[in-house]
Amino acid sequence: MKSLNALVWRSLIATRTRTLLTIFAVALGAATTIAVSMVGQSIRRGLFKNQEVATIMGGMVSYFDPMLSFVGLMIMLAAAFLVYNAFAMSVTHRRQQIGALRTLGTTRAQIWRLLLSEALVIGLIGAGVGLFGGLFLGKVMVIGMQAVLGGMIPLEEAPPLTSDVFLALVMSLSLALVAMLFPARLAMRLSPLAALKAPESAPMEKQTVRRAKFGLALAILLLGGLVVAPPGVWVKPPLDFPLTIAALGLWLGAFVLLLPVLAGMVGRRGRRLFARHSPGIGRLVSDNIQRGQRRVTLTVFTLALAVLVITGLTGFIGFVMNDLMLTTWAGMAEQQVFYAGRIDVSQGWTVILNQKLETMMMNDAEVDSLSRAVEGKATVTLMHFVISPELSFLGDGYFSVASTPEALMKLGSAFYTFSEGDWESARPLMEQGCAVLITPLVAARNGVTVGDPLEVHHQAGRNLCIVAGIGSSAAGISAISTPHPQAFTNTGPLMAFIRPILGADVDALQAEIRAAVPNLRTNSFSVYMDAFADVASMLTAGFDGMLLLALLAAGMSVVNTMMMSVVERQHELALLRAVGATRSQVSAVIAGEAALMGLIGGLAGAIAGLGCTVVFVVTYGGSSFGLQLALWPAALHNAKAALGVALFGVIAAPLIAVGAAWLPARHILRENPIETLAGQ
Repeated sequence: MKSLNALVWRSLIATRTRTLLTIFAVALGAATTIAVSMVGQSIRRGLFKNQEVATIMGGMVSYFDPMLSFVGLMIMLAAAFLVYNAFAMSVTHRRQQIGALRTLGTTRAQIWRLLLSEALVIGLIGAGVGLFGGLFLGKVMVIGMQAVLGGMIPLEEAPPLTSDVFLALVMSLSLALVAMLFPARLAMRLSPLAALKAPESAPMEKQTVRRAKFGLALAILLLGGLVVAPPGVWVKPPLDFPLTIAALGLWLGAFVLLLPVLAGMVGRRGRRLFARHSPGIGRLVSDNIQRGQRRVTLTVFTLALAVLVITGLTGFIGFVMNDLMLTTWAGMAEQQVFYAGRIDVSQGWTVILNQKLETMMMNDAEVDSLSRAVEGKATVTLMHFVISPELSFLGDGYFSVASTPEALMKLGSAFYTFSEGDWESARPLMEQGCAVLITPLVAARNGVTVGDPLEVHHQAGRNLCIVAGIGSSAAGISAISTPHPQAFTNTGPLMAFIRPILGADVDALQAEIRAAVPNLRTNSFSVYMDAFADVASMLTAGFDGMLLLALLAAGMSVVNTMMMSVVERQHELALLRAVGATRSQVSAVIAGEAALMGLIGGLAGAIAGLGCTVVFVVTYGGSSFGLQLALWPAALHNAKAALGVALFGVIAAPLIAVGAAWLPARHILRENPIETLAGQ
């Protein structure tokens, strides 16, 4: 056992650079999980620091949790590729050592324990580094998010959840051990005599086109189906989400099948191009890209995945925030409906959360003064905030509103548009007692349709209501129609929606309200839409900034690939030096290979990410929100909006790859070519 432990430490110390790189990858995965937990907890602490309004703000967290989890998962996935690549390189580089051990009598089981012990040590050290690094990274991310969001969404620094820290540590160890399984299995199956042979350069490989043809056919059929019969037009919840996941899976499957052939094709086409401008170095670069295709493809895929995620997330957030959420507010803005209340969302949630709950609610005197101020000029719809799991559009804590039947019908199509039913058929149901107007997503989740009963639980108790309509509402809010809305909250109204009569001067009307009731604030919904769009842009920038860590991890995989390539080709590179190639020319070959891999990964990721945006928009559509959208114009618009991020990825990926290739280039240039050739 002592000899095994000594061999483990000797192997790790002998390959310090690779060991440190692998520890970095494991630590990055753990640190990201912990940092993302800190950001999520900081958002919760910022939103929930006033316990009186925690229930009202609870639905806000529903926006962030899935996105934060997705960001952490993508960075962990990029780190997993990096760790696997490092271990695969380690086993390949130590073929002769493993062969010598096997020749001296070491059993397969002992080789297995040796490699897994190395992985365990790396996992333990990486988990420890990731724990402390995650706390630091989390603080940096919280400060960055505070700067980006500019107070619109409050963040107050908070520690990560203990469960998330435990998960990060377990995942780090598991990541290291699982990533070593396949390389260790190859080492166990290695013949001692074959392993003792000096490593040979990987030959140029011809790409099989069968899988690529299948991938191309899959992509064409998918896009053709989306053009002929866009699912977003006819699919209904709850089938829209699984169908979207399936369509994205098909698109990504086609991308994975096409990527190896794309890399080989770029190498072949690049050879012709380089022959004109840089016949020596250029040809070597393009030829070397076609060697060790499995290794090259894995590196290109890791880079492409990072660019894909950044591009796709930008398109996804843009579609959800702008085409879905903002579209539901469009009726309010078009009909010049405006808001009156004590809170002013345009100043940001930070200002709101410093208020007491009773200071947010309108009292009877203010309601009477407001009604007198707009009498004959506008209708008033008082809105009471209700938290009901059955009516929640996002998660279980998204807010709903309660108001009287007459007030909701006066607000009419500005607030709610029917996809099942209409105001005429809804009126008798609303006047009977408790009725609800809900979105298709809420209806599908509860398994109800128009006319069905639905038991509604809320902070003041529970009521049996009738579904009076299914359709789209402002921000996906469910509306409860009841003669006594205060019975659902035990508080006064939180806000009033003012709908001016035709020809009324809206600016003058708002001024009259502020003069009559100085405590109330008024804002048009176009102001809210602008503020919401700004928040969407800030969120996109914040999440894209986090995902740059995935691109960094992907860039680090280039170090592994180039180190393995250099080890295999050290005789060739030494021969180039011996026949007159300068250090800068050899360095240019290595950097050129890395840049070409980065360019392929960036281009492939950008195309796949833009495609994911199109597939998501056209497949998911707006049926969950009760909207009928022009899907292809919306898809192309959001793809165009994500194009800038995609181009950034195309530029950044080669630059990061070239920077990562510095270490392998430095390694080979330090070697004496004569000694290398003599050793061979």
